[in-house]
Amino acid sequence: MTAAATVGADAGRRLATALTRASSHFERRMVDAPLIGWHGRTGGVRVQDSRGEDAWLRVVVARPELARGDWWNGNVEASAIDGVRRPAVLAWHEWAEGPVSVRAELMELLPGTVCSPTPELHRGLDLDDRWWSELDEGLARLAAHPTERRSTTAESIAHRSHVLFGARHDLSGVEWTTAHGDLHWANLFAPEFALLDWEAWGLAPAGSDIAGLYLHSLLVPDVANAILERFPDVFASTSGRIGLVFHASRILARAMGGDYPDLIDPVHEAVRRFAPQT
Repeated sequence: MTAAATVGADAGRRLATALTRASSHFERRMVDAPLIGWHGRTGGVRVQDSRGEDAWLRVVVARPELARGDWWNGNVEASAIDGVRRPAVLAWHEWAEGPVSVRAELMELLPGTVCSPTPELHRGLDLDDRWWSELDEGLARLAAHPTERRSTTAESIAHRSHVLFGARHDLSGVEWTTAHGDLHWANLFAPEFALLDWEAWGLAPAGSDIAGLYLHSLLVPDVANAILERFPDVFASTSGRIGLVFHASRILARAMGGDYPDLIDPVHEAVRRFAPQT
C-alpha cells in the first residue's frame, strides 16, 4: 500500500470516511495513519479495541454492479483453506456510500511487514530457507484445496495472449489447480511468512503463482534467479509457462494504464523466453 497523500483527494476522503465508519461499527479506534491501496480502491489501518488489542481494518470500494461475486468475498471464503498462513477475517460489514458499495473487514494483525511497498520488487530481500519452504508448502496445500472459484479461464488466457503477444496457445493439456491469483511482493509478509489479500483466489494453471512472483522479481535478478532455481519444475512445465503468460498479460494490461513502467520490457523478454511455442 501507499500513503494516502499519494492518491487523489476524492479517493482519499472517501476511504477515510469509510475507515472512520467501519472503525466505529467494530468499536475500534484507528491507531496509525491509513494506508491506501491500488488506485484508491482499498484502504487499511491498524486499530485497537478497548483492551488495547490490535487488529487490521481493511475497506474496499466498488461500483454496486461490481460489488459481488468471487473477488468481493475472497478474503472471507479463504477461511476454508488449511495450511496457508494468512490473516483471519474476524468480522465484516457492508453498506452503500453514495455512488459506491463499501465492504469492511476486521482482520487479524500478523507480525512482520510486507516484503515490498509495491507489487514489483525494487531491492534485494533477506529471506531464509524456512521462509521459502513455507511458501512452497503453503502453495502446495492451496493447490490441493477443492474449489469452483476461478482466478482466470482458459478462454481469457487465450484471448489475452493472442491480443498482447500475437500467440495462439493450445491450453488443452494445462493442469488447473487452486491458486492465490495475485501473488506478488506487496502481498507477502516477512520475516515470518504470510500471504495476504485473497480476493482473486481460485482455479488457475498449475504453477502460475510462482510464475507471477517471478515476473514481479525481474528488476532484482538475484531474487528472480533464486525463484528459477527453487522452482525449476514450474518453468519446465506447460502449465507453469502458460501461467507465466497469464500473469504477464495482467501486468501489461495494467501497464497500459501507467502501472509497472519498469517491468514492460523485462516481462516481454520473459514471455519470449518461457512461453510455449505456438
